[in-house]
Amino acid sequence: EIENLLTLLQSIISTKTPPKPKITRSQLLEKIKEKEIEIQKALMNKKYKECDILNAEIEPLKQQLESMPTSAMLLNEIKILETELQQLILAKNYSQCDEIDQELSELKIKYQEVLDEEKETISTKESLQSPKKVLN
Repeated sequence: EIENLLTLLQSIISTKTPPKPKITRSQLLEKIKEKEIEIQKALMNKKYKECDILNAEIEPLKQQLESMPTSAMLLNEIKILETELQQLILAKNYSQCDEIDQELSELKIKYQEVLDEEKETISTKESLQSPKKVLN
């Protein structure tokens, strides 16, 4: 019985799909842009079915993009929660402060991650756009 259970577990583990690689917001925007260009090309060639297929590929990407906040969005949320926390403290509703403080801590970590990612994207774009130095 244990051997059957082990075999079952091994088969489940081996068929488990690997996690999707983490994609950045800028990579996602680039994929969407590429698909939109493909749609424009298909439209110019009157390949309408291909447009439908490409559009169906864009929709999940757009939904995924909506779930990926920018640093500005996160900073706004942080400011709102900080204000809420201050109001709770002033009103002496201390019992709710722990939950808000925990949310703030998590948001600040996420904010820093997103900000670092955005800075990396900007520096990568700048390095790609800067002219190459020619060695003599």
